[in-house]
Amino acid sequence: MGFEHSRAPLFESLRTFVERDQAPFYSPGHKGGRTIDPWLRENIAAVDLNNLPDTDTLHCPEGPILEAERLIADAWGVPQSFLMVQGSTGGNIAVALTALRPDEPVLVARNAHKSVLAGLVQVGARPVWLEPRWDAEFGVAHGLDAAVVARAFETTGATALWALHPTYYGTTGDLAALADLCRRYGARLLLDGAHSPHFAFHPDLPTPGEQSGAAATVHSVHKILSGLSQAAVLHVDTAPARRGIGTAVPATNPDDQPAFCDHGVGRPGTAADGARRTCLARRHADQGA
Repeated sequence: MGFEHSRAPLFESLRTFVERDQAPFYSPGHKGGRTIDPWLRENIAAVDLNNLPDTDTLHCPEGPILEAERLIADAWGVPQSFLMVQGSTGGNIAVALTALRPDEPVLVARNAHKSVLAGLVQVGARPVWLEPRWDAEFGVAHGLDAAVVARAFETTGATALWALHPTYYGTTGDLAALADLCRRYGARLLLDGAHSPHFAFHPDLPTPGEQSGAAATVHSVHKILSGLSQAAVLHVDTAPARRGIGTAVPATNPDDQPAFCDHGVGRPGTAADGARRTCLARRHADQGA
């Protein structure tokens, strides 16, 4: 039996899925393009460009990409930010390659994403696994308890803590306490904040990891905000002891200009109107509860 090369099964499945016209209670956060700039939505194929002189390059940005990264850093209130094109996975691996060293002991939550594990393997760091707090009623793992982390610092000599903030169930540990412990033991705080790019834009949301003294925080702007799939950001603290984190960012070649562009046009609305949008979302959630 021969193959039917007139078919395009992936395209057909995507078209069938989209034409169901269902409510998108899943990522990416632009919800089928509802929050994407109208011009970009209509010209998405036209801006699928290589790293040309007019569009800058992720590897050594000097023009619009560099300017976009500076605007992102200012919006999130951090010293420096890097655009990512391989989601938080690429960001976590970049953190491992630049913040850790071979055989370095690192405290790691057992519910860490596999990209954290991949980064640890690539750099050769030695994970010290910590059990997150278990919720027997709901059958889910929450964040790390500060007492567990303190005991681990005392007994292992770990020089870094890599935590999930928030967990995949939307819960967080006491990040302020964890940050205090890292300062007390002279350790770096590394955060997989894939699902928390919105925390910085409303005071009622949990503590933003990137503003809590973390040496590095990774955000998936495509999960919660308006970025296209794979769009992410790596925020770093550029204090002398932490300088260099993020400078070996893994990236694709060519650059993913549509992902850059959509995050760029979505950021102004988030920075200027994030609090009001969060209030509106919370009100809708409360009404539906």
